[in-house]
Amino acid sequence: LFLAVVGLALYFISLSLSRAVAENEGIKEDVKAHNKEISFKKSSVIKALMLREKRIMFSSSSFSTELILELVMPLFIIVIYALMGILGDMSKDIMSIPGIEKYIHLVLWGIILMFYTFNMLSSTSVSREGKDFDYSRTLPVNEKQRVKAKLYFHMLLTIPCIDLFIIAVAIFTRAPLIETILVLFSSIFYIAGISAVGLAIDYKKPHTEWERPQEAVKQNLNGLGAMGINLIQLIIIVSLVVLCEIYIKVRVASLIIPSLVSIIFFLIFSKLAFANAKK
Repeated sequence: LFLAVVGLALYFISLSLSRAVAENEGIKEDVKAHNKEISFKKSSVIKALMLREKRIMFSSSSFSTELILELVMPLFIIVIYALMGILGDMSKDIMSIPGIEKYIHLVLWGIILMFYTFNMLSSTSVSREGKDFDYSRTLPVNEKQRVKAKLYFHMLLTIPCIDLFIIAVAIFTRAPLIETILVLFSSIFYIAGISAVGLAIDYKKPHTEWERPQEAVKQNLNGLGAMGINLIQLIIIVSLVVLCEIYIKVRVASLIIPSLVSIIFFLIFSKLAFANAKK
């Protein structure tokens, strides 16, 4: 119960931070379906752009279904594997490894991160705008506001999902409280890094010329490019965790140090996204 409260607290903290930034950056949007016009105010630019991002995402069932399924994919796989009996066999095989009990929650957390490494929410975000992409460039906002709005929107969608799975693993494996809290905080940086990578790539060469909405996601090579870079990020993080466990042997350090990788990825690729969005 306490872990659930912590997870919800982290979510509302991230929500509050995003809203605070949005209020500082400024915007208010009135979307009119018949002419797709957006009304802006200096007090709420990012908020309106986030609402626009939401409208685009749910403008097509192909977009919403594909991307929401990606957010809850771990749950689907767990249920399917459990029904097929594969989950029980895998658990027995894993638990037969000597000494794995001390690391089982780390392994499961790593698997959860792997699922979200392949999320294409950000790496197809610009492409999903389609013909509206050129229109969006005429709006009275700068490139940083456009990128930040997408980043915040994607984080608000993804962080609650990944945190729920992290908490579920912690309860199931009885993971130490401090480790769970550290992973919950680290997941924020990890999702930020993944989102920045996706936006940087999709802004570089958006696939906006499509006839059917699913083409913007399923036939978009930007998604594969982002997956590759984010997989490198995950490999570095996992490697650092293993090295810290072998040489430093302090679990807190094993969970904090790898977070620096996500921060570095976020700083580098968010700047690239700003630069690419400006072109």
